Amino acid sequence: KKMSERLKTMQEGLEKQRWAAEWLDSYDAPSRRRVKLRWHDGIRTVLLVKKWRDKEVSTLAKRVAEYLLEEGCRVGVEASEEYGTKNGIFVYNKERDKVDVVISIGGDGTFLHAGRLFTRGAHPPPCVIFGMGSLGFLANFDANKWKSTLQRLLKGEEIYATMRTRLRCEVNGSARHVLNEVAVLCRSHERMGKVKLDVDGQSITLVEGDGLIVSTPTGSTGYSMSCGGPIVSPSVPATIVTPIAPSSLSFRPIIVSESSVICIETLSNMTEVLHDGRLHATLPKHSFITIKTSLFPMMVVHELPYDQDWFRGINSKLKWNARGAEQKEYPPPRL
Repeated sequence: KKMSERLKTMQEGLEKQRWAAEWLDSYDAPSRRRVKLRWHDGIRTVLLVKKWRDKEVSTLAKRVAEYLLEEGCRVGVEASEEYGTKNGIFVYNKERDKVDVVISIGGDGTFLHAGRLFTRGAHPPPCVIFGMGSLGFLANFDANKWKSTLQRLLKGEEIYATMRTRLRCEVNGSARHVLNEVAVLCRSHERMGKVKLDVDGQSITLVEGDGLIVSTPTGSTGYSMSCGGPIVSPSVPATIVTPIAPSSLSFRPIIVSESSVICIETLSNMTEVLHDGRLHATLPKHSFITIKTSLFPMMVVHELPYDQDWFRGINSKLKWNARGAEQKEYPPPRL
């Protein structure tokens, strides 16, 4: 029942936007994520987010902005100094301005930063990510093909997208929406850290170690994976719970339903809570952290349908199951 109410709220919110999303997943799927996307009246306002302090990225961002202005779009930026005083350029205000699409130029960190601009309880606009970072696992479009990609969008051609799950993390009455993971770190110098884990009101276990990671499928290829967590396709309706250096070798990562509510109680002083790698709070003993699936996912545009871009990414960028060199074949031994 909880899941159906969340899906209904998500669907009603999407219907009020200036874009239309046609589900690729079957109607009776428990939690649909994959869509074909088109804009009702064309793209009019664009938010351009770029990687800071990178000359090559800044040069491309200026070219993209100039092209969008030529096509009649208004372009929102975070700092107007780099783009001059051209008509159509404005400094984006997340409290006031609405945009039709976000264009992110940089790496995964740039996209995570773009996601933080939409945390006020509303559906973020679709995001197009051009990779120019060190890894760019979330980037589905080649920066060298930016113009042809934008031409498809501006012409109103249908394009594919995935609703990337976000987590709603509440600490001391303050809630944030998190795309990758919530990390709870209790790395005390005095003694072993401890946190208590509950799922849907049921006590699951006492975590003894360096902490716990609660991750979305998108975040499964980040901090969680480096701590031994599974790689999960972004369209899977799940939440991953991964221990960090647990004292018990039998404590393995678990996958729970995305409709579950996860509650973590700190049993150590100076426990740190990080959202997508950024410190959010330092908590005393017996503080509570409540995590559940956000009703406002990030819609990430990609080139291929379903999860084909994601599988291509884990093969080409993570070198998943790739062998460094072919083994030499030896003749069978003589018996």
